[in-house]
Amino acid sequence: MNLGARGRCTALPRAGSPSSPAAAAEEEEVDALVTDLSMPGVDGLAVIRGAQERYPGLPAVLLTGYAGDGAALAVAGLVAGSFSLLRKPIHLKDLIDRIESLLAVRENAAE
Repeated sequence: MNLGARGRCTALPRAGSPSSPAAAAEEEEVDALVTDLSMPGVDGLAVIRGAQERYPGLPAVLLTGYAGDGAALAVAGLVAGSFSLLRKPIHLKDLIDRIESLLAVRENAAE
């Protein structure tokens, strides 16, 4: 089960650059952004904000092992647009379902 099989474009960032998650979205047209909250030298919220500034309405999923319900609400206030937070560990099916849900909202809003 993957997004490519469902007709969605996926891109993986190249390792080694703090901006690489955002750069992946700049190099190819992508349907959604998935990033971790805490990565070495990279702030996942900054990645989402940067990508959504460049691509308004880009759905984003933030993965974290740290957030409780209160933190999830606080983080949601820091990110504009279509956004969801998933607590780790995650199951691939749950991630794909969440992405598809965000994309459905965006597609319905465009109609």
